[in-house]
Formats: sequence, C-alpha cells, structure tokens
Amino acid sequence: MATPLPGSTARETTRNSTVRLRLSKALDMMEMIKEKAGDHLEHFDRLHARHIRGFESAVKAFRRQYRRFIQPFGDDIYAMSTLPDIFWPEQSLRRFTRLWSYVKEGRAPPRLHSTCICLSHSHALDARIEVARRLYWVQLREQAGEDPYPEVQELNMERYTQAYRDIGFLRQELDEKYAWLLDFGIILTYETALVVHALSHQMEDITTWPDKVRHLRDRAVANGLVTVPIEDFTTNAMEETQGGRSTEDDVCSICCIKYGQANADNNTELAVKTECNHVFGSDCLQNWVNTGHCTCPMCRG
Repeated sequence: MATPLPGSTARETTRNSTVRLRLSKALDMMEMIKEKAGDHLEHFDRLHARHIRGFESAVKAFRRQYRRFIQPFGDDIYAMSTLPDIFWPEQSLRRFTRLWSYVKEGRAPPRLHSTCICLSHSHALDARIEVARRLYWVQLREQAGEDPYPEVQELNMERYTQAYRDIGFLRQELDEKYAWLLDFGIILTYETALVVHALSHQMEDITTWPDKVRHLRDRAVANGLVTVPIEDFTTNAMEETQGGRSTEDDVCSICCIKYGQANADNNTELAVKTECNHVFGSDCLQNWVNTGHCTCPMCRG
C-alpha cells in the first residue's frame, strides 16, 4: 500500500494516488515497448505508430501529474527519496525516455550506466540551485548598472548572502527567464544538465581558487621549494613604530633589537606590518618565512 505524505489533505492524497497511477501506466507502456523493440530499443523499427503515440502520451500524462505532485515538498527537494515506490521507478522511466529520445531521433544511444546523470539526485539539484544563485547575483549587478561579469580578481568571494541560499526567496526574486532552474518539475535534457553541472563546478573553482593558491603556496614554502618575499604580504611600518608610546613598540619581537638600529650582522632592520597587523623586523620575518613557516610568528594567522 502506498504511503501518503505526512500531513496530507484528502486532495493531496488523491493527487498522490493519481501520480502513482500515471507512473504505473507509463511503466506498463515502457515494458510493452521493451518486449517489442528490445531493452535498448535495438528493434525500434518494429514499433507501430500507435505504440509510439501511446508511450509518449503516457509519459506526458505522468509528467504533468508529477510536476503537481512534487510541489508540496516545497524546499525539501531531497525528501523525494523517502518515497521509494515513486522515486526509483521514476528514475528508471527517466533513463528509458532519454534512450527513447536518442533512438527516435536517429542518434547513437547513450551509455546509460556510465554517463547518465541521475537528474533528481541531490548533486544535480544542488547544481541548479548554485547556478540560480549566481544568475541572481548577475541580475542584481545589472539592475545596479554594474558590470555583471567582472574579472575574477574583482569578485567578492562572499558575494552570496545567506538570503540567496533560500530557494523560496530565489523563486520569488529571480527573473522569469531563469525560473526553470528552480522548477524541479521541469526535467532537464541530458545536455542541459551537463551544462548546469559544468557551470556549477566552474563557480566553485572561482570562489575557492584564492584558498587553493594560498594552500599550494604554503605547502611549497614549508617544503623549501620557493621563497616568498615578505613585500608580498607586508607594508612599511617605520613611521608607526617611531611614534610608539612604549619602548616595546620600536623593538622587533623576534630579535629584540630596535628598528633602524644595526643588528649583529651590521644590518639595519626596517619595521614591517603583516596583514594581521603585527609588526616585526624585515630581516627576522624574511628568515622566518625562508625556514618553511607560512604563518605569522605572533598569531600563527
């Protein structure tokens, strides 16, 4: 016996029963097609026009009802997997209809088990949401008269606020031409799904690229493969240290020698400030980095 959704009304229960009925009819037609044309439609030419119309009509009727069926789930798009009597048969029908479209159009059949994307899988849905968030960000920049596609180095990596993560908010605010991304009743073609996935991965690479570069640099420095000049992450702080209120302000915390005064090597150290606002002698800090340290000597930041 089919399990109704928690808290379902009588109307919703009827709708749920209808979608199961439509799915059952579509699956029956699918099995009939397989008996006549083979599991991989290798004998598609054996099908009569009435078989083709019957199968496509059954699938279309199911899709219409299925779109209404998933609406009560709201933003809990992953809850579909809790209804295995619909979720898994629907996936089977989805894969077969994809094969059907390829064969009917005379194209080489796809390799179902190796390249087919499960279009209701959480990763596929996440990709659609991420791309929708990106498009909403572009939409806001266009409305503000800003360049919607700035250079990577100009991007604010925290550009997506928490509000952008709310699917209901996005559905309400996103331009109508992009609304299909968040309408999970719309079944994407395989090719469209690939594009959405590619965009999602590219966006992830862009937003995480600075952290990846920093990680690689730190690894290289720690293993003595490269030397990073401190000028890349410090600023001159001589004026600041000369006006210090205590004697500690004008003394390097590593070698304890006053800034601007000759050290044991007869060199005069300049005061430099790190990105975390800690001041050290330039020579001492450079030696610290050269010995494989990737963090601030004071806060390890």
